Amino acid sequence: MRRWDTPPRASDASARLRLLLRRAVMWSHVVVGAITLFIYLGSLDFSRIPGGARSALLVGAPVLLPYAISAGYCWRLYTWQIDGPGLLRFVTFVAVLVGGAMLENAAFLGAFGRVGVVSFFMILIYQGVAYVLAASYILDRI
Repeated sequence: MRRWDTPPRASDASARLRLLLRRAVMWSHVVVGAITLFIYLGSLDFSRIPGGARSALLVGAPVLLPYAISAGYCWRLYTWQIDGPGLLRFVTFVAVLVGGAMLENAAFLGAFGRVGVVSFFMILIYQGVAYVLAASYILDRI
């Protein structure tokens, strides 16, 4: 058998799957966070905001905090050093991520009434805590 025809070792295949899942977790945070940012910015009236649409990213930055905190926590999980979380755990975590984003977006669009400043930040805090706990209990295999 030629050298390049040899099948990969089990450890190489496992390492590739871990790397693929780790990247997929990070990209899922980016995609869900970007969708949430666009929905939030679409629900705002920029005529009342100083700077108008030029300050959109500054106004929308707090919406991205739960995703940034969760992505940072997921990146540092110990499970990536051993055998990884597995596909079912990954899909379950992404379902929690998307479900939390759907609830957040529904709140921003007014499904639960008007969202004030305090409730806005409480939503973001609870969402960040929920994502970190979900990563801890679902993705981490220790």
